[in-house]
Amino acid sequence: GLGDVYKRQVPRLLTGFILLFAFSGSYAEIIELNSPDDKTIQAEFFQGEPGYKAILLLHGFLQTNQFHTVKRLAEALHDSGYTVLTPTLSLGLDKRIQSLPCEAIHTHNFENDRAEIDVWVDWLTEKTGKNVTLVGHSAGSLTLLEYMRINQAEKVDLGILISMAYLSDSENNSMEKQSEAKARQAIASGDSGISNYHLAFCQTYPTTAKNFMSYHEWNPKKLLTLTSQFSDKVNVIIGTEDVRLKQIWRDRLERENIPVTYIPGANHFFDQAHEFDLSEAVEKLLDS
Repeated sequence: GLGDVYKRQVPRLLTGFILLFAFSGSYAEIIELNSPDDKTIQAEFFQGEPGYKAILLLHGFLQTNQFHTVKRLAEALHDSGYTVLTPTLSLGLDKRIQSLPCEAIHTHNFENDRAEIDVWVDWLTEKTGKNVTLVGHSAGSLTLLEYMRINQAEKVDLGILISMAYLSDSENNSMEKQSEAKARQAIASGDSGISNYHLAFCQTYPTTAKNFMSYHEWNPKKLLTLTSQFSDKVNVIIGTEDVRLKQIWRDRLERENIPVTYIPGANHFFDQAHEFDLSEAVEKLLDS
């Protein structure tokens, strides 16, 4: 009777659900390596299909690879067939898995971050036998650009810089100007102690003067110069409602003939409704 049919069908239905669950969404392998300054660094690795590009996708300032903009983009790209590696920068900590608050004591510097990208690009090119596409979100774009500069972009096919943001603008920010003067004075007097600085969105950022300056020097001028140097290899993606990136900055990018894709209505993080627009824009650049 009907009861028997139901009994026979339930296990089949359940198996169906289990299989569906197993194949929907992306499964990442955790990769652990050693950084040049001997930290254990971690990344999520999504193995893609043959014939698709290999992508290294980097989070923004003080974030991790679990930050929603990065996590969702990684999964969307992997679902489309791409191989994706999403490192979390150590920021001076072993196996860091949480974003760092501004008020934490920061022992890391920009050079450490870039050196970790060297390690990850080497691993990814060896693993896939391909050059990589670098995709950065916000300040992650700066670390990737610096990697390109140091290595003359030898292993890089393309750079996609999402919501690319400079880390300081002391010309227009008196707090940052004061922090810069304080740091320069500390460096000149050989003071290597921890002090509070104003950096990017952090009103209170405790670190050494040298570490502070390694990030602070990434002002609009420096960023523009470097992006222009690779204008044949990089594309910038900006949401039209990104309040962090002023119109004057967008105008400067365009004046330097840096290719910019605008996504109407999106903010700095491409939240909710604009997630799909972002992955679509990235895939369009990957395919072109």
